[in-house]
Amino acid sequence: MSAPTRLRAADPRFELWSQAAATRDEWRRISLDPGPADRASAESAIAAIYAHLNRPAPAFVWAASPAEAAPLITDRTSLDDLHRLVMRPALRCRSPIASDLAAYRSRLRARLDLQINPAIFDPPPPKRDKRSDPWPPLPPEPALRFGIPLSEVVRRHVRDALRATLQFRSAVRAALGPPQAQPICWYARHDVDWIGYADVWRRLGLASYSGADTSALDDWATLARSAGWWWAADSVCVMSEPPSRVDLRGPTEVVALTWPDGWRVTV
Repeated sequence: MSAPTRLRAADPRFELWSQAAATRDEWRRISLDPGPADRASAESAIAAIYAHLNRPAPAFVWAASPAEAAPLITDRTSLDDLHRLVMRPALRCRSPIASDLAAYRSRLRARLDLQINPAIFDPPPPKRDKRSDPWPPLPPEPALRFGIPLSEVVRRHVRDALRATLQFRSAVRAALGPPQAQPICWYARHDVDWIGYADVWRRLGLASYSGADTSALDDWATLARSAGWWWAADSVCVMSEPPSRVDLRGPTEVVALTWPDGWRVTV
């Protein structure tokens, strides 16, 4: 048995990383899946998310693509609007649901991160100046052998890797118009960077999510498996089908997406 093989057998972090990588790849496949929406599951998940906001379930309007969805959107709250609401909240009875939904998702993600337990079997990391000496950009197994904590390896090679796959989101937003002025949308199948990251820790048994947060994560995970982009309003939720074709360069780099109505975005 070679020295690297003996090290992997003796150190549980290598097996945990193998499991993490398999889960990451599963979520990447979901994000690039050209299959149609599961409308019933998507609508059920969004109804549950609305319930978390103490809002009644909306009616649902489906479109073949984000371009077809654009004129159907009734809540036009943009990122610029959201910034103004945060900086200078207006006196109103109720904020736009896009604002409430953004705050709810942000708080959920923060709570999930706080409930990730450090791997107690991580060895003491090499001494370094944290300000001037960041961790070297190593592949996962060499990073573990170097002494980089498992949490940092998972952050880089799960969350950041999924985020890199999803860089095409900015091209889709730009194709719809000036991004800052676009109504706030939610990505569902293209939101797997944070969903997959949280799911990895859960499957590794290294997260102690509360029952409520587990249920909320399940809602977002179901939505990611079930739908394309969506836009929330008080009474109507506009839903888009996922792309029906995803063209790749290599295993993970998206170069073009095509929706069922023929709308196409080249990245």
